[in-house]
Amino acid sequence: MARQGDALENPATGERLVFRRKTAESGGAVLAFDYFLPAGGSVPLAHVHPRQE
Repeated sequence: MARQGDALENPATGERLVFRRKTAESGGAVLAFDYFLPAGGSVPLAHVHPRQE
């Protein structure tokens, strides 16, 4: 499981996500992260993760 400060990177798109606060640390109330895109990148279409923690 990811920890605060851990990063996930997608080399195909250049996206990078850095966890700041996870649901396990807030009793399921909050998931906070920074999301980075390369110059000229775009945010993916709206979507959901119904089976994520």
